Amino acid sequence: MQQLKIIIALAIVLSCSISLLAQGHRHHNPEKMLEKMTAELELSDAQVTQLKAVFAKIEKERTAARESDNEDFQSRKEQRRAHRAAHQAAIKNVLTPAQWTRFETTMKKHRKGRKGKHHHLSPEAREALHKETKAYKTTYMLPTLREQRAKLTASISPEDQALIAELRPKLAAEKAARKAAHQQKKKQHKKGKKGKKEKSKYAATIEELVTRYEVKIDELLAAIETEQLRWDKDLKAIKAKYYPERKHEAKQEDGTKQSSDKTRHELRKMRKKAKHAMRKKSHFLFLDASETATVTKTNPVSKLNIYPNPSVNENTLQFALSEAGYYNIELYNESGQLMRSISQSQYVAGKHQIQVDLSQLKNGAYYYRITGKEGQQQIQKFMLVRE
Repeated sequence: MQQLKIIIALAIVLSCSISLLAQGHRHHNPEKMLEKMTAELELSDAQVTQLKAVFAKIEKERTAARESDNEDFQSRKEQRRAHRAAHQAAIKNVLTPAQWTRFETTMKKHRKGRKGKHHHLSPEAREALHKETKAYKTTYMLPTLREQRAKLTASISPEDQALIAELRPKLAAEKAARKAAHQQKKKQHKKGKKGKKEKSKYAATIEELVTRYEVKIDELLAAIETEQLRWDKDLKAIKAKYYPERKHEAKQEDGTKQSSDKTRHELRKMRKKAKHAMRKKSHFLFLDASETATVTKTNPVSKLNIYPNPSVNENTLQFALSEAGYYNIELYNESGQLMRSISQSQYVAGKHQIQVDLSQLKNGAYYYRITGKEGQQQIQKFMLVRE
């Protein structure tokens, strides 16, 4: 029993040291880390005892640093560096040269892997991403969502309609306050342990309203499922232009994670999905269908035609441009998957046509999408049918 307590304590303190040496990585797995350290370093009982004392000191210093009133960003940064150096030296004194080499190699790989997960955008790129995303949502998503939301109004009781109208400005004020607090925190360089996102004080009322009209909301959202799939794909494509491909995402897809870790990942994914579903329904319920979406710029793409439609092995895409500029023409299947990039070129204003070979595609529904330099889009569906 005593040995079991020692192993559990070692798992906790080892995870704390690994977190610190990896520059604050908080999503570690203590059991898995203990198993890995034991297998790789083959720690003796004496080393376990020594490391327990070292890790206890590390945790004590980390707690003191978190609770410190020091708000000087540069001073805290230098303090963390000094602590890291001292902690590494203390651990190095306990391990043999061979163990330290293996430990150091493992940590370097760990830090190198983290670099691909946290790619930070420049302020200019972040602003461009925000602008393009907002333009897409305003132009393509909001009109459809407002149309569906208008159909829900008849199912909502007059009392609940009044309550929703009363809550809208209050929720907007809450959102503005959270944003202001976040900006203030960034200006003061306040960092540390990330807490849970503060819930709205109206959360219980919102959840009750969503539950009351959930069946009708699900029905209206299911009616535009195809559009939602396309929106998700388009928004991911916009984001991908600004963020590099992340290697760790591919690892999750190819199934290389251990089964226990994968199970925990799936559980977190399910909880996140459930929260997202509730948030999506609440946003839909509180959407003001009477508002008119503001389109800041006229779409330069018009008169998008496809012939023949249905098509067999090829078709011709015709379109007109009111402005010269760079345009991206892509072909998607009905699930929103990009099948082919047709053209990425500079076009002059006027009428254009492109002949497209479809001989390698299967029967089904497809979409051509033309995107302008400021995110304006035009989409047209066609069918591919062969006997």
